[in-house]
Amino acid sequence: MELLAEADLPKGTVNLVIGGVDVGRRLSESPDVDVVSFTGSHKVGAQVMRQASSTLKRVTLELGGKSPNIILPGADLSVAVPPSLLRFCLNSGQGCGCTTRTLVARQAYDEYVERSRDALGKLVVGDPRDEKTDLGPLIRAEQRDFVQGHVDRALAGGGRIEAGNPKDRQQGYFVDPMVIGGVTNDSDIAQTELFGPVGVVMPFDDVEEAIRIANTSSFGLNANIWGRTSEAIDVARRIRSGTVTINGGGGMRPDVPWGGYGFSGLGREGGEDGFLEYLETKHIQWPLDGEPTKPFGTK
Repeated sequence: MELLAEADLPKGTVNLVIGGVDVGRRLSESPDVDVVSFTGSHKVGAQVMRQASSTLKRVTLELGGKSPNIILPGADLSVAVPPSLLRFCLNSGQGCGCTTRTLVARQAYDEYVERSRDALGKLVVGDPRDEKTDLGPLIRAEQRDFVQGHVDRALAGGGRIEAGNPKDRQQGYFVDPMVIGGVTNDSDIAQTELFGPVGVVMPFDDVEEAIRIANTSSFGLNANIWGRTSEAIDVARRIRSGTVTINGGGGMRPDVPWGGYGFSGLGREGGEDGFLEYLETKHIQWPLDGEPTKPFGTK
C-alpha cells in the first residue's frame, strides 16, 4: 500500500479495508460495490455468492482444488518425481493449484514410490528464516490439526505412508511432507483439499482409467501430465481443469487466465479474461441514413 501511494494513483483507486467477517459481509452485500473477487475455500466462496446475490453483483471466485498429476506409461521418472513432489510442497502445501493426487501407471508405481522416498528425505522442514529450510510451518494450529487429522484417518482406514518421515514435533505448526498410498480416489484424503504438504499416489492400469480418476473430483483448477508431448496433449484436452501443464509447464504467467471448474470457482484472473471480469459490455446502435427508425411492429 505504501508503494501504491508512491505511485501517485488517483485518490480512491486502491483502498485497504481491514476487518473480520462483518467487513467482508458488508462489502459483498453493499449496493455500492459492483464486483466482488474472492480467493479462499469453496465454503466461504459459496457464502460470498449468497451475500452478493441480493444486489445481483458480479462475483469472481478462485476457490482451490484437488489437482491431479498424471505420470503416463513410459514417462522418465528421474525427471518427473522431484517436481511432482515439490508441486504439492509449495508454500508447505498451502497453494490452491498444488497437484496433490498423483496417478502412476501400475508398472511404474514401485519405482515412483522409491524415488519419492529418496527425494522427500532430502527436504528440510523448519524455521522459514533459515536459508537451509525447504518447508516452513502451516498458517496456524487449527490448520495443522486439520491436515494431521485427515492423515490419521487415512492411515486408520488402511492407507500407508509410502514416502516421508513424519516426526512428532512438540513445537510449531509443522507438518512433514509425505505421500500417502493404499487409498482410493473416493477416499476423504483424495477428495478434500488439505492445504498442507500431503499428497496421495494411486496406480492406474490404462490411460482411460487415469483420465476417469483425474476427472472424478468436485474441483477442476489445475493438472499436470508427464509423458511424451503429443500423447500428453491428447490427454490434457480431456482433463476437466482450467489449467493443464505438460511435463512441468512453466512458471506463473500473468498473461494467461487462471481459474477452474466446479468447486474451484467462477470466472478467471490473469490475462485478458481477468480484465474482462471487471468490464461491462454496452451496445449502441443508430441508423446509417441518419433518420430515426420506427419501433418494431409499426409500419
